[in-house]
Amino acid sequence: MTSTSAPAAATAPTGTRITAWAAVVLGLAETGLAVWAWVETATYTGESSTAALGYVAALLLGVPGVCALVLGAIGILLARRPVGLPAAILGVVAGAGPVVLWLSAWLPWL
Repeated sequence: MTSTSAPAAATAPTGTRITAWAAVVLGLAETGLAVWAWVETATYTGESSTAALGYVAALLLGVPGVCALVLGAIGILLARRPVGLPAAILGVVAGAGPVVLWLSAWLPWL
C-alpha cells in the first residue's frame, strides 16, 4: 500500500517575516502616536491659534502608520507567496516615511 500524504508546507522566508514584522511594529508605533496627538489636541483648552496643527500631525503620522500596519499584516499572512515580500517592503517604506522626515528636521545632514 502506498502512502498519499501531502508534502510538508514550506516555511516562510526569514527575511519576509522580519520585514513584515518591522512594518507592523512601525505601523503600531505611528498609529499610537497619531492617536495620542489627536487626543491631546482635542483636549487642549488653551488659546493658541496653532493648536489645530496637532490634528495635522496626527494625520501625517496616522495615515502612513495604518498603511504600514495593513501592508505588514498582509506580508505576514502571505509570507510564503511571492506577494508577501513586496507587501512587507511597501509597509516598511510607508512606515519609514514620517520617521525619515522627522529625523531630517532634527538632523539636517540626512
